[in-house]
Amino acid sequence: TSLKPFVYGQQDPSRVVFTETDTARAARSATAKLILWSDGRREFYALDSDPRESVDRGDSCAPDTDSACTGLLTLLSDFAKRHATSLVADHKPEAVTMDPADVEELKSLGYLGP
Repeated sequence: TSLKPFVYGQQDPSRVVFTETDTARAARSATAKLILWSDGRREFYALDSDPRESVDRGDSCAPDTDSACTGLLTLLSDFAKRHATSLVADHKPEAVTMDPADVEELKSLGYLGP
């Protein structure tokens, strides 16, 4: 699916985009953005009232509150369950196993060291 409509503000309001790195996992909807860092920090931005992401409301995001942040937190958790990964804070790279053929392909492409 193309992200072009999302980038140009023509996205489906119910669509959520997920992204993950080795230090963070994030979810973004048309009106909110949540980032979970591996050190346990949370960043949350209400994009409808703060499109420049200048007010981090991550400290006010708690599982027992009914908010857009809690909704994205639930979606991120569900995403992790569906894809058999843990939230980044629980991620242990040494516990990840890969098919040796995949490792060799990633090395040949320059993504992994020798």
